[in-house]
Amino acid sequence: EKYNRPDAVLAFDKALSINPKAVEALVGKGQAALQVYEWKEAEPLAERALRLRPNDPPALRLRADVHFATGDFAAAEKLLTRARQQNPRDEATLGRIAALRVFQRRPNEVDALRAEILRWNAKPALFHFTLAEALEERRYFALAETHYRWAMQLRPMLPGPPNALGLLYMRLGREKEAQAILQKAFEADRFHVRVANTLKVLRHLETYQTLSTPHFDIRFDPKTDRLLAQVMADELEQMHARMSLQFGFVPPDRILVEVFNSHEMFSGRTIALPDLHTVGACTGKMIALASPKAQGISRPFDWGRVLRHELTHIFNLAQSDFLVPHWLTEGLAVRNETVARPAWWDRLLRDRVERNELWDLNTIALGFIRPRDPLEWNLAYCQSLLYVEYFIQTYGEAKIGPLLEAFRQGDDTAMALRRTCNVEQSEFEKGYLAYLKQLVQTLPQGSLIDPEPIPLADLEKQAEKNPQDADWAARLAEQYLRRKRTNEAKKWAESATKLRPDHPRAAWVLARLQLQSKEVEAARTTLESALRAHPKDLRLLRERVRLALTSKEVLRATELLERGRQLTGRDPDWLDPLIEIYLQLGEEAKAIEALRDRLSGDPDEFALRVRFFELLAKAQKWEEAEQVARQLIQIDVTSPQAQSALLKALEANQKTEDVTKYCTWFRDLAPSPNSP
Repeated sequence: EKYNRPDAVLAFDKALSINPKAVEALVGKGQAALQVYEWKEAEPLAERALRLRPNDPPALRLRADVHFATGDFAAAEKLLTRARQQNPRDEATLGRIAALRVFQRRPNEVDALRAEILRWNAKPALFHFTLAEALEERRYFALAETHYRWAMQLRPMLPGPPNALGLLYMRLGREKEAQAILQKAFEADRFHVRVANTLKVLRHLETYQTLSTPHFDIRFDPKTDRLLAQVMADELEQMHARMSLQFGFVPPDRILVEVFNSHEMFSGRTIALPDLHTVGACTGKMIALASPKAQGISRPFDWGRVLRHELTHIFNLAQSDFLVPHWLTEGLAVRNETVARPAWWDRLLRDRVERNELWDLNTIALGFIRPRDPLEWNLAYCQSLLYVEYFIQTYGEAKIGPLLEAFRQGDDTAMALRRTCNVEQSEFEKGYLAYLKQLVQTLPQGSLIDPEPIPLADLEKQAEKNPQDADWAARLAEQYLRRKRTNEAKKWAESATKLRPDHPRAAWVLARLQLQSKEVEAARTTLESALRAHPKDLRLLRERVRLALTSKEVLRATELLERGRQLTGRDPDWLDPLIEIYLQLGEEAKAIEALRDRLSGDPDEFALRVRFFELLAKAQKWEEAEQVARQLIQIDVTSPQAQSALLKALEANQKTEDVTKYCTWFRDLAPSPNSP
């Protein structure tokens, strides 16, 4: 109840060590998991509790809460109906049922349910509190506020409603109202961790200053981020103008942006807990951002990309009255980052298309909320981006605004597509799948990640059982090599090559063994022979590149690196050494081309961008050089290299007003010498 999750989980575990069948402890541990959105942990706990006690109302509610998160309201309703049958007057159950009626657009039934409760409970504060929490979780913020206030009026001593209302106001950027409510709530309940953390953040913000623009209020630490705030303010207004045109919409309220000098404080501001593993967040009506040089940030990042992503959420949430589905706003946000898809996303996409293991519009929310592994989470982002790109390619960008309006009016995805584009969801999905299959054909065709690793003992059994199978022998040889059991590695690699000459994995193992023995020519011969048979095998290519670089075979290394580049796309493992070779050879035009490719998918890389700018400046490509200089500023606005590059590009492009503006900022707003 107090969000003290570590101590709670420890206590529940102790209870379960005494009695593994304690349903109350299982449900409590599941509730603790839900507080930090660990759906994968909560779901099996709920199932385990229900196996022990099939009609336990708290267990049924816990399982229903997981369905709430994924939007499976039909499944949630079945569970809540069972819980209500066990206890018809349980306000925690009735509040969830009322929330379902709101989501199903049946407000009259909410009123009828409340009237029914009032016949036997004149002050159903817990009903309103439960309803408000469920509404807030689905971003029905205005209605959630109303029910929090009703709960507070009915039971002023109940600590939950004021705590939750204050935290809701923080999400909405209403910090003064939040502070007043939370301070009183904390005085009555001093053990609520998130409330205590939020008050700590508010005290931290008292030292910040505010820079106001026509559409934004930017709060920042004047000791460290005055220059960043000024440059950020200028960029934010430009982003606002572009997105207003893109979506045909202007958010009605001013937008609060808070830039924190500490990642811990950023995390506290966002989730009221210290362990958020990101650098930017939109909480509904405000944006929180860790400064690129904040304490706890290991490497500066492109804050412009982060702001474009989060500002997209602000626009989408306002335009849809917070009802935009997750896939649409994430797809639009990733698109507005204007960063190329990571090369490994393309490999993941090709793999999942070939295996027919893709999300669709009915299931993609699970990739964000309940992924089985990080790959599923990344696939959800990748597919969301591609859903948006397919939509725009097929129906035009001008349809995005009407689509968001359809969601604002309460349409589900099928109805919104029908209303906006006159297409059934099933037909849209068919077109999208065809689009993906066509896209995959254009992607670099480098080999994928190796098959799932197999324990050594199992590999040994399979190799002995299948003596005529070169693949098992080669895989076993590789595992022996990785364990430095060279004799066995050589034995099984040679066995594989006898069965299949030039077997790629076996050839790679033999070449590694030959290099370890200083048999360079033999290794070269082994690799070249295998590459003639398997010119696209990345393992062989990479090993041959290493040998070429150490042997100073520059032309051969260049040829092989270009082949690897074509196979893998923007993979730094191939582009970085290729760029170095081109620079050493003085082939600056080729270096520029490779750098452009390399940096298109890495927005946070600073040092290579400096070199890229220098090459562009030398080649008098000033328009592109200015774009690169602005990217440098958005990674490290305090860097003399970045500042010099931007001024140089602006002068070359005869942008006198911009030169004067930035010169003034760089001179007058730089951090003091004593600042970090």
